[in-house]
Amino acid sequence: MTTMVALEMRFLVEGADKDDFEAILDDLTDELSDLEDAHSDLLDAAVFVSVEERTLTIAATASGESFDDAESVAQSCIRAAIHATGGATEDWNDAMDIQHKESTLLAR
Repeated sequence: MTTMVALEMRFLVEGADKDDFEAILDDLTDELSDLEDAHSDLLDAAVFVSVEERTLTIAATASGESFDDAESVAQSCIRAAIHATGGATEDWNDAMDIQHKESTLLAR
């Protein structure tokens, strides 16, 4: 059975001005589109920015054989897009441990 997961991740962006946010939005959108083309289990990825809040939100839907597999696909593709566009994901594993616990509770 295939499981679908909709994942939304919000990031605080430091050291970026309005023009930087527009470039980040464009670059991430392009990279996520390329990842969707390369991975049939990644769907509907989108990027939203709030210059005022200095945040970037990436949303994606992914499929997998289990909840954990689908969640892993979404997280991996989001992280790959961030890295491909020059971003860093320090403390990613710690944040993902917390997120996984929260998302597992919501899925039950």
